[in-house]
Amino acid sequence: MNLSPRLLRLAFLLAALAVAANAGTSLLSLNPPYIQAGGPDVTLSISGSGFVPGGTVNLGYLSLATTYIGSTKISAVVPASFSALSGYHQVFVRNPDGSASSTLYFDIQPVLTSVAPNSAPAGSPTTPVTVTGIGFVNGVSLSFVTASASTPINTGYVSSTRITAFINASLLTVPGTATIRVDDAAYPVSTTLPFTITPYTPSPAT
Repeated sequence: MNLSPRLLRLAFLLAALAVAANAGTSLLSLNPPYIQAGGPDVTLSISGSGFVPGGTVNLGYLSLATTYIGSTKISAVVPASFSALSGYHQVFVRNPDGSASSTLYFDIQPVLTSVAPNSAPAGSPTTPVTVTGIGFVNGVSLSFVTASASTPINTGYVSSTRITAFINASLLTVPGTATIRVDDAAYPVSTTLPFTITPYTPSPAT
């Protein structure tokens, strides 16, 4: 079937508009931008431009079906199974024609639940502690935070719920309060655990 030049121009124009719309898909923000590991399913709202019906959200290794709200907003459900472990994951939208949007990053933060022991006397030697929590991965590190400084401490990965750490003697010289937190710029609002440096009490003379 031969098309008239007018219909051909119209067909080319429509095709070009469709390609331009998809090629221009851009992500602006995620809500929420991060979650804590071990939580329930979460609905992720994505704001941007150039969204079209039928796209999928690619989050890490997942491809998630989307709810199309409009050309500037879509949403997808992040399953609880994906947030079992912490991580920093790329997010982009794959359009029905195969083109991809710009990218953002979605943060799954580890959760700290307890530290044992949670105190040490001033003047103690380097002190080992056990930190328990949710969503640990190999490579997660911790910092010891006082009023004057935040200092990385040596850590060892044991499991997704346990880390061993060593608080250096140089951090235990002055009585006071401190916190232990995840040492990673990707986790700006991580949970913290209190740690107390108690006054030194000499042993009674015998």
